[in-house]
Amino acid sequence: MKKRFVLIAVLLLLALSIAAAFLIPYLTSVSRRSRYAVWYVNDEGAGEQFGYERVSLTTVSGSGDALYAALMHRLMQRPAGQGMHTAFSPDVSLRSAVRRNDSLYVDLSREFSAMSPADSAMARYCTVRTFFGLDGISQIFFLTDGIYLSDYRALSPENYLTGFSQFESETVGVTLYLADGSGRLEARSRSFTCRGYEFLPRVVLSYLVENGAGGAVPEGTLVNSVSLYGDCLYLDLSAEFYDALCDDAAAARLAVYSIVDTAASLDGVAEVRLSIENRTPDLAGISLRSALKPDYTLLRSGVR
Repeated sequence: MKKRFVLIAVLLLLALSIAAAFLIPYLTSVSRRSRYAVWYVNDEGAGEQFGYERVSLTTVSGSGDALYAALMHRLMQRPAGQGMHTAFSPDVSLRSAVRRNDSLYVDLSREFSAMSPADSAMARYCTVRTFFGLDGISQIFFLTDGIYLSDYRALSPENYLTGFSQFESETVGVTLYLADGSGRLEARSRSFTCRGYEFLPRVVLSYLVENGAGGAVPEGTLVNSVSLYGDCLYLDLSAEFYDALCDDAAAARLAVYSIVDTAASLDGVAEVRLSIENRTPDLAGISLRSALKPDYTLLRSGVR
């Protein structure tokens, strides 16, 4: 009888040991899942510019998109700890945070577009650092009121400069294709100084289009948005571009290829999808319904 009791006790202890071996790691993992690293900006503004503190989201129920939204709300609030602040303006609100495959789409209110370029860059940086790697997320897309940001790019630590190096200036040489006054284009080199958070295609094309630098683009034309999908650059212009050129085939061709050839000279751009107020009408015989590749036959020498 005593031997049987000892055997039962030993079996019970063995069973408890086995159960503990499985349960303890599980319970620990559950606890860890409720804690996430959320990135804020250091108040000191010196040395390592970004810091983070771990926050507990134990009151959040559910998972998936509900969790991502909860993290975004926490990211947009001032942290409880001292010496840090959120990178987001208090006027900005979250519309949604949705996961699709390995990408997170963060849709913010239009007040986000009113933030300064530097503040916006810090907010995006903190968001990328907070979410990258969480549940396999490898890139983040930002929208405002359902519309991709004008410098639309997928952001991740690999393609978004870390730390405050994104605020350092870099000078880049670019080839501009400008009207020469005789109905042809000529290639000219110009240097542009950009900070890491600035989108070079937008900087260059805004200079070419809005400042009258090229001589071919009608006065008053504005750049509505510039986006890069793969090697295709999407450029949306204001109605002034179409209104001034719709009846002049020669001027339209010169203006279009001043833009297309300049854009194609930028690294990573092979073709351009041009639109007018998000529409693609025919422009004096030029179809805008498909991507345009550079055409160097308009160069004064006839060759590139």
